[in-house]
Amino acid sequence: MSRIYLLLFSTVGWAFGLPAQLPTTATARVSGAIADSRGPVRGAEVRLVAPEVNRALVTSSDSAGAFEFRGVTDGSWTLVVRRLGYRIHTQPVVVRGGGSHIVQVSLSVVAQALDTVAVVEAGLVPARYGPSSRMEEFYRRRARGRGRFFTREEIEESGRSKLTDLLRLVPGTRVKTLPGNIAEVAFARCAAAGRLPSGVDPNQARSTASGGSSPIAFYFNGVPVDTSTGRRMIAELDLAEIEAVEVYRGVSELPLEAMGNTCAAIYVWSRFGPGT
Repeated sequence: MSRIYLLLFSTVGWAFGLPAQLPTTATARVSGAIADSRGPVRGAEVRLVAPEVNRALVTSSDSAGAFEFRGVTDGSWTLVVRRLGYRIHTQPVVVRGGGSHIVQVSLSVVAQALDTVAVVEAGLVPARYGPSSRMEEFYRRRARGRGRFFTREEIEESGRSKLTDLLRLVPGTRVKTLPGNIAEVAFARCAAAGRLPSGVDPNQARSTASGGSSPIAFYFNGVPVDTSTGRRMIAELDLAEIEAVEVYRGVSELPLEAMGNTCAAIYVWSRFGPGT
C-alpha cells in the first residue's frame, strides 16, 4: 500500500509542477602519459579541446611525462599534444558518465634542421623592421595561420580610419560604440562582449569556455591591458596610429600566450615606439 501512495505522490507532483530532484552532471578525470622511443617526454603542451562548444583545457606533461585533467564533462573531445622536435599528436577522447579515462600518447621525433629554420624565421619579418623588432611576435603568430591579421599595407588598403571599423571587417565580429568613447566587441564564438582582462598565466592548467565568464583579452604592443583601458582604446584609436592588428575569435584560434580564462583576444601594435 505504501508503494501505491508513493507512486501517486510522485505522479501528482509531476502533474502540478512540484520541484523534483534533477540528476547532476557527472564529470570525469582524463589522465595519461607521453613518451617517445627513448622514454617520457617532459614539457609537452597538452590540450583537451571540444570544438562544438568552443572549450579547451590546457596543461603540460611533468618529468614523468604524465598529465591530468579533472572536471571533464561528458562529450566528444580531441586530445592535442605539441612539443618542439615532435610531430603534433591528435586523438579523439569520448567521455560518458564520468569516471576515469587513461590515454597513452606516443610522440614521433621530427628531424630538426636548425640552421634552415633560423633563415626562414628571419624572413618572416619584413626587412624594414630591422633584425630585432617587436613585430617579430606578430609575424611569428601570423605564420601559424590561425586568426585574422592586418599588416600596415592591408590596413591602408582597407580604406578605414578607425580601429572599430577595421574590426567590423572580421567575420563573426560585432562592434558597438557606447557613450563616453567606450567600445564593446563581441564574437559569434563567444558569449561575453567587451570584457577585457588584465592578463593570463600560460604556465598553469586552465579551462576556457564560451559562456559568460569568458572575456576578450586586449594587448597593446604585446602587453595585456586592463578592461576599462582596453575598451576605451578600441573606441579611440585611429588606424593612422596602428602598425598591425591580430584578432583571435575563439579558443581554437588563440595562441598559447593568450590562453587562460578568455575566449578571444585582440592584439594591437602601434606605429610609434621601440622597434618601429
